[in-house]
Amino acid sequence: MSVATPPEKSCLDTIRAGLGTLEALDDLNTELSDEFATTLQIGIGAHVGPLIVGMMGHPDHRQFAVVGDAINVASRIQDTNKALGTRFLMSQALFDQVPQAPLQVRRTQAVLKGKHGVFQLVEVIGFAAPDATLLVQSTIGVLMQHQKRFTRELYRRLFALTPAAERLFRGDMQSQGEMLAHMMQFLVHAVGRPDIMTLALRDLGRRHDAYGVAPEYYPAFRRAFLESARGVLGDKHTLQVEKAWADTIDMIIESMRGPAN
Repeated sequence: MSVATPPEKSCLDTIRAGLGTLEALDDLNTELSDEFATTLQIGIGAHVGPLIVGMMGHPDHRQFAVVGDAINVASRIQDTNKALGTRFLMSQALFDQVPQAPLQVRRTQAVLKGKHGVFQLVEVIGFAAPDATLLVQSTIGVLMQHQKRFTRELYRRLFALTPAAERLFRGDMQSQGEMLAHMMQFLVHAVGRPDIMTLALRDLGRRHDAYGVAPEYYPAFRRAFLESARGVLGDKHTLQVEKAWADTIDMIIESMRGPAN
């Protein structure tokens, strides 16, 4: 039986997704400005409320759809960014779901097209303190953009730290690097679903035990990962980013080893 995600967590994930999108756009605009002397602008609107989600329509022509007033309100909030000169607006209703989140915000209000009355809105500026989940999710793309370089450097460092580990890797190391990259992407995106992630990591840990992975290989992997990420991330690397990744790797290793280990 699946467990419903608490509204606070879903709303916080929504805010992280919006801020991550804006950060990715800023990176893209840096390239566009240098190469084409132009930039792109977007507006993000977020709201919370009941929706109907699923495949709808005639049996011969079903389409995935999202229906409900909440999606219409979110769309109207998104449009309001143009008039207010903002980039990320959310409803007061959504903001009320994350009372403990250390967010930097500005309060505003607006009349939404097709809606009665004045809506209380909140402009999202960012997190007042570094958010570990967002830091990891926003830098995994850089590592995957340079996946070959990153995994090649990671395994070079790992084998230098634990030469005996190299005997466990047979065949094409490029394919091995691609499998590692896919696994890391899955785990980073699964941070929002700890139940799924824990099960996947326990299974991964059992398979690594069967492969003959010794306990001392795990701290060596942690060190090799962090050192390799530091080089690949470049200007994106900060002490906060390194700590966020270190904590994530520690969580992954702990889950893989399991309570009996």
